[in-house]
Parts: sequence; structure tokens; C-alpha cells
Amino acid sequence: MLHLNTPDRSRWDDRKVDHVREYIDHASQPGVVVIVVAQEVQKVFMGYTRRCKTGSPQFGFDKADRRVTVYYFYCAARRLVVSPA
Repeated sequence: MLHLNTPDRSRWDDRKVDHVREYIDHASQPGVVVIVVAQEVQKVFMGYTRRCKTGSPQFGFDKADRRVTVYYFYCAARRLVVSPA
């Protein structure tokens, strides 16, 4: 597993695939080459219970920016198969 640090936002060309290129180029068999674990800020949909004067259940929903853990799987294949559209 490859743990990536926070991406360098001052560089427009800082891509995840550039960090794993050497592992992909050295892959000798098909299969999973690299699993990248990263933390990114994503918009998430959150639900919560609101207090109500009447005692009936009420629910609220909000969108928020939260840090989430993401996993990227980079796989090598014997050949690239492109299906017709």
C-alpha cells in the first residue's frame, strides 16, 4: 500500500498516477499493482434528528465538506480490451 501525503495544490500537474508510474512500469504479471490510500476532502450528505416542540420525529439533512479516506486500485492487464460503443 502506498500512502500519499496531501497533494501539492500549488502544482497543477500533481497527479496520483505520476506517483505510482514506476510500480506500474515494473509490473511483470497482470493483477493489482498498487493500492493507494489517500485522504481527500469530499462533499458528504449528513442526516440528523432535530428537536421538535410537539415531540414528533423530525429529521434534517445537510451537505458538508469532510475529510474521507479513499482507496485507489491500479491494475495491470495482459492486454487492453476496448468494447465497441
